Amino acid sequence: MQSATSLDAKTYDEDLNIIRDNQEKFGSSLEGLKTAMQQLEDRFNVYDTESVRLDNKIDQQRQDLEHLT
Repeated sequence: MQSATSLDAKTYDEDLNIIRDNQEKFGSSLEGLKTAMQQLEDRFNVYDTESVRLDNKIDQQRQDLEHLT
């Protein structure tokens, strides 16, 4: 029969392992979130650049139309 102290130590070790596993999972989740946020930022920058390009094109076409009239 195990003593209460050895049972407490076993429970503590099991709890510690669970905490470590959860920390690893959380760390992996954070890395995944970081990657997703970087991809989102990259897409935003592409869309922002394209939006500016289209705005400039529209402005140029307006100026061209004004010169024609």
